[in-house]
Amino acid sequence: MIFQVLGLSDKVGMRIGDSPVGPFGEIQEIWRTPEADQGLFCYNAKAHPNLSKPGELLISYNTITLDFWKDIQKDAGIYRPRFIKLKIKE
Repeated sequence: MIFQVLGLSDKVGMRIGDSPVGPFGEIQEIWRTPEADQGLFCYNAKAHPNLSKPGELLISYNTITLDFWKDIQKDAGIYRPRFIKLKIKE
């Protein structure tokens, strides 16, 4: 399971389970979102196994600001998905 730690944070987390419904192990923080240093809020981390290459897991997350309507007019790039690849060792 891939998710944003605490729902809205600078950390993408992973938990390993025996099945899609768990039980799951401890949270492993796998990525710190650098956009948080620019004042952006990061959320909605998800895995995309259907778009991933063998031995990798493609992960996306989104960013937003507290004043979305004002900030999006200045920089539309704020509100777009970001992608990372997690290498998987067999």
